[in-house]
Amino acid sequence: MRNEQTIRLAAVVLVLGITPGNAASDAVLHSVYAPEPPKIDGRIEAAEWAGADSLVITARNSDLRCIVLIMNDKNNLYLAFSALDDKTNSRGSSAFDNVAAWFRGEVGYWLYGSGKLRTDAVDSRQQRTAPFQSFADGAVVGPPRAPHMAYELLVPLDEIGAEPGENIAVGLHYWDGYDRGPSYWWPAAVDLFALDSYGSLAIAAKAKQSVRPPHR
Repeated sequence: MRNEQTIRLAAVVLVLGITPGNAASDAVLHSVYAPEPPKIDGRIEAAEWAGADSLVITARNSDLRCIVLIMNDKNNLYLAFSALDDKTNSRGSSAFDNVAAWFRGEVGYWLYGSGKLRTDAVDSRQQRTAPFQSFADGAVVGPPRAPHMAYELLVPLDEIGAEPGENIAVGLHYWDGYDRGPSYWWPAAVDLFALDSYGSLAIAAKAKQSVRPPHR
C-alpha cells in the first residue's frame, strides 16, 4: 500500500512538471512568479501550475501526504492543494474537509470541501478570530468528479500586507475531515495564534526581462 501511494505521488509530480522543493521539516517556502495566473476552478492543470514551487506535507497522525503548489504575480498569491489519498468529499457540508492558509498571525483563509471560502482576522492576543470582507477566491473539485480532493486558492497580496520580493510568515493546514482522518500541517508544529511557530514564505519578484540593444 505504501509503495502504491509513493507511485501515485510521483506520478502527479511528473505530470505537473514539478519537483518537490521542500521537505516538511523545512521552515522556508519559495513562491514562483506566475507568467499567467491559474484559473481558480479546483482543477490543478499541469500547464497552469508548471514550474510552481511545491511542498509535500505529511499528516501528524498518518503517513499519507498532500502536495501544495505555490505561485504569485504582482497582485495575488496562488495555492493549490492536491490531496492524493483523500478519496471522499464533504458531500456538501462545510463542516468537514478543508484547507487553510494563515499569514502574519493576522489573516486566515479557510476553503471547505463544499467550496465555501471563509476569511478571518486573527487576534493572537485574545486567541480568537473574526470574519472580515475579502476579495480572495477559491474552488474545490473532488469525488466523483475527480479521483481525489483538490483545492485552488487565490489570496490578494494587499490583504496579507505583502508585495513581490518580500518574505511573510505563513502556516498551512489540510484536514481530511469527512473521514475524521489525517490532519496535515506546515510547519509541523504551527499554531494559528503563535506567530513564532509559523514558517516563512518568500514571495517571488517578477523576473527581469533582458533588453535588446538598439538596432544599428
